[in-house]
This record gives sequence, structure tokens and C-alpha cells, in this order.
Amino acid sequence: IAQHWGWRNAFYVAAIPGIICAAMALGIREPQRGTLEQHAVGDRCRPGNPYLLVLSIPTMLWVIVSGALHNFNMYALGSFVAPFLVRFHHMNLQNAGWTAAATYGFSGIFGLVVGGGLADRLYRRRLDGRLIVGTASIAICAPLMFLGLMRPSGDIWGFALLMGAGCG
Repeated sequence: IAQHWGWRNAFYVAAIPGIICAAMALGIREPQRGTLEQHAVGDRCRPGNPYLLVLSIPTMLWVIVSGALHNFNMYALGSFVAPFLVRFHHMNLQNAGWTAAATYGFSGIFGLVVGGGLADRLYRRRLDGRLIVGTASIAICAPLMFLGLMRPSGDIWGFALLMGAGCG
């Protein structure tokens, strides 16, 4: 769409699914409060603000900070890859978009599924199994992404394979 009709029109087309989802969300009926929850006899809630109680868990700060940094980096990468391919590797916008989707999007889905399964499997053997998989993933992906970005102009396959492996 951006290739043929301009980037502004691409936003109009991208808005269509959002408008459809918003219209469908208006039809969701809110259940009556308290009818679906089941409480054990004598079950008590901890006193205090529930948000502050969750934030008082020491690990939660690390989860929030790491999630924010990861999302910041991945959104930046998503905005960077297609323009990088156009400017540095001299691709047209359409091919750059498909290449970016394959290297960033599809490989990321694959990595999430495989990495999540591996992390759960290792967690059954070790309490820190998920942490080990996450740490190893970062240690592996950073050099792959660096090497992908260092490919010479025009080496689209080298960039795509290395960046895709890094994102995955």
C-alpha cells in the first residue's frame, strides 16, 4: 500500500482492523461482579492497595524494567528494519517490508514458541531454567544482530539470515 499509494494511505488501511475490533468490543457484555469468582472458605485477601502489594514484590521491579527495555528495543527495531533496508541495501519499500516482516516478525514468533517451550522444559529440571534460557538467548542474539547490521550494502540474504536468527 505504501509502495503504490503512499505511507499516509497505509495508515488508513491499517486502521480498518482496529475499527472493526473496537466495534466488536462495544458488544461485549460485562458479567455481573462476584458471580464468576470462587473463594475458598476462610480465604482472605491481604490488606492494602493491590497494585502496591504487587509492586512490593522485589522481583516485580526487574520484570517491569526488563519488559519495558525489551519492548522499547523491539519496537525501535520494528521501525528501523524496513527503512534501513531501503536506504542502505537499496530495496524498494514493498520488498523491504516483506523482508522486515520475515526477519523481524516471523522469526520472532518462531523464537517465542520454541524458546518458551525450551524454557518450560528446562524449568521442570531446574528452578532457574527460564532465566538460563532468557540469558542465553540475549547472549546469542546480540552478536547475530550486530553481524547482520554489519553486512555490506546489497547483501540482503546475509542481513536477513543473521537478523532473523537474532530476532528468533
